[in-house]
Amino acid sequence: MLASIRYKNHMILHPGKKGNRNFRELAGRYWFVCAATLAALYRVLHLTGPIDEPHAWRQCDTAYMALDFYQRGIDLLHPAVCWMGGHKTLVLEFPLHEACVALAYHLFGPRLPVARLITLAFFLGAAAFLYLIVKYLQGIALARMTTLIFLMAPLSLFYSRAMHIDFSAVFFSHAMLYCLMRGIDEEKVGWTVAGSAAGILAFLIKAPYAFFLFLPLAWHVIVQSKYRFTLKMAPALVLPLICFALWRHHAHEVNSRAPDWFFIRDYKKFIDMGWWYFGTLGQRFDAHQWAVIIERLFRECCTVVGSVFFVAGLFLRPRPERPTTFFKLWLAGLIIYLLIFFNPNYGHNYYQIPFLSITSFFIAAGIQSVVNLRAVARVPKRQWLVLGALVLVFANAIWTSERRYYWIDPIRTEAGRIIAQRTDPDALIIAAVPQTSPQDPTLLYRARRAGWSVRPEIVTPELIDKLVDAGASNLVVIGNSSTLPAFGPFLDDALQDEYDLEEKDWRIRIYRLANRSPAVGE
Repeated sequence: MLASIRYKNHMILHPGKKGNRNFRELAGRYWFVCAATLAALYRVLHLTGPIDEPHAWRQCDTAYMALDFYQRGIDLLHPAVCWMGGHKTLVLEFPLHEACVALAYHLFGPRLPVARLITLAFFLGAAAFLYLIVKYLQGIALARMTTLIFLMAPLSLFYSRAMHIDFSAVFFSHAMLYCLMRGIDEEKVGWTVAGSAAGILAFLIKAPYAFFLFLPLAWHVIVQSKYRFTLKMAPALVLPLICFALWRHHAHEVNSRAPDWFFIRDYKKFIDMGWWYFGTLGQRFDAHQWAVIIERLFRECCTVVGSVFFVAGLFLRPRPERPTTFFKLWLAGLIIYLLIFFNPNYGHNYYQIPFLSITSFFIAAGIQSVVNLRAVARVPKRQWLVLGALVLVFANAIWTSERRYYWIDPIRTEAGRIIAQRTDPDALIIAAVPQTSPQDPTLLYRARRAGWSVRPEIVTPELIDKLVDAGASNLVVIGNSSTLPAFGPFLDDALQDEYDLEEKDWRIRIYRLANRSPAVGE
């Protein structure tokens, strides 16, 4: 027993021995696992509480769809939204994420933390495949640093625990890239089919987050000279595109059957989405819009501190024997993605989520490159420099996320609770809220009701009568007490409840439309 202990100590104390290298490798692995676990557990601080900003409207859409699957059964071909009255059905992205949430609701109850854990599971899966990709191409050290930075980027901190589908698309995109690389390199049909299956789901959920990965993949095929096998597997490689085209055809067919409610200002049928995804050519020459996007990329993807290392990673090579051309082409694909889908990238910060993988890689590459510079190489215990750089990036990420995210809309949160208490569960609500649109779910979801969202200024007796014919049972009006509209005798007898909200000078009125007086001229 004593001899065994002395032998182990001897191995640890002598550098260059195989046992010592194994010990360092083991220690490095445990440090990485501990750091990654702590980074993932940071989300627990924001796992509870109501849906928060930014972009609560997108989260409310996802949350309602999952709740509808839970209550009425999962129908992947006909998902529901809460802002199309009793029609409800609207097809956009393939609702696999929402279906997973609904299944989790059946196991653990329909609670928001359960849904957030599903998002977190997809995010961690995306991080795992990013680790595998970088390890496969660049080695374990850079893979560990890339993964840690990906776990702690500001956008990751918020959206990885939000009621949001984007990281499920990123998960399947990363899985597609890794499996296809392995399949092509090893000429294994199983890996390639797995990559194609992941690609199908990535394209169905959010094709813009996946298509550009074929650019670095094509480079990989060229470098590896795997032309014959790639051509042999071409049907599997194009299958995601075919499935995406079929899904878009299905979406067009279903959405074209939506009611013709064009008397509601800004109402759309969602059968032509080009205006949203592509925007106008002039937007791409607008300096202000470019400034907004670039500022988000540096502050919310890289952090201010990480941006310095990102630039270093672009121009310095972390290991001379391992060029980063593959990842530079990945970045080039993302620039193409940005130029094509410019309008949503300008409008919503979560459209920068696909950049997180590549910014994390180049930040890690920059840290490694700086540490390997000749001027720094002579510094003893350089691992402390790496640790210090990572801590600075993480601290900057937490500071940025805590300042920019997690804020609650108190008006809609309280109003939704009141509506849920004072209306029937199957009521169809006309929600008249300032600064809304017909596609706004933020009040209706919080009330757990379906209906229509309209601006108060467009509410007229004619509009109400048409929506009553469509099934509307209640009108809810929210506004500042000094600007809350008065609808006159048409709704005097219909007023059911009126409350002052906790937010200063805001009030909510609930009308029962069955009690309304006839409109003038009837």
